[in-house]
Amino acid sequence: ADSSPLSGSRRLRAYRLAQQMLRKESDAIILFDEIEDVFREAPDEGETRRGRNAAGKKAWLNQTLESNPVPSFWLSNAIHVIDSAVIRRFDYVLHLKNPPRVVRAAILGRYFESIPVGEKWIEHLSRHESLAPAVVERTAKVAASLDDLPSADVERVATRIISGTLEAMSLPPIKKVTSFGSTRYRVECLNTDPPVQEVGQRLADFG
Repeated sequence: ADSSPLSGSRRLRAYRLAQQMLRKESDAIILFDEIEDVFREAPDEGETRRGRNAAGKKAWLNQTLESNPVPSFWLSNAIHVIDSAVIRRFDYVLHLKNPPRVVRAAILGRYFESIPVGEKWIEHLSRHESLAPAVVERTAKVAASLDDLPSADVERVATRIISGTLEAMSLPPIKKVTSFGSTRYRVECLNTDPPVQEVGQRLADFG
């Protein structure tokens, strides 16, 4: 009512209220997001560190999970804070991983479709296994405002934004791409058996 954020316990009570309000709706579904807040918050006011009311609260939570009149999805980014006795009361547990590389490339292509970046840049970024769609979406939103910059600068800024976000999430940043455009190395001068071009192609085909 005062626009302050709800505590985990209050959110859980709001969930119970939603269950009661929607119980007669045949086409209702409830989505309860960020549920880790419910399990890792400090004890409620009046509880002590010795766990007063802890047993009663746990029983109340178990009853909530076992008597849902409305189908519900509970989403969490940190299930390690949830007791295993609670987890086994869910009908179905699904681990959603980050999308595979081909899907990550498609996501990058869709969000950067109207932004001047190259296909090689998209292919390079798609190799990062921890690149989530939400990070791509927010980076594209910033990159879209850089319409006066050349493609190389847009790619550099976007890479910096994504790397900064990943590092803040304790994930490895985007690896830098080394440019070989100015090298004086001449592959045609190699005298190898079999030809080095064939070896390179075989390695590329093998992946």
